[in-house]
Amino acid sequence: MDNQFWMPLFAALVAASVTTTGIAVISRFQQWGQNRTAYFASFAAGILFSVSFCILLRQHLQKTQRPRLFVDRISADASDQPFPVRMRL
Repeated sequence: MDNQFWMPLFAALVAASVTTTGIAVISRFQQWGQNRTAYFASFAAGILFSVSFCILLRQHLQKTQRPRLFVDRISADASDQPFPVRMRL
């Protein structure tokens, strides 16, 4: 089998092991988990938001006619000053 099969399989196995470990920890420390339910929900919402934003940004840059120019300007501005990044258009 080629590399296109093994990388997704590896990623799925890592995700499954992390999820299983999380379930085991939460079942072991139930009171601790119940006290921090809001933190877990906020973390999950943040992950969902940032992953969807990264996917949309990648799709946009693929459809843009000159995405390299956009990326070069962001990286040039980022190297000049740490924060805030000002883009020159």
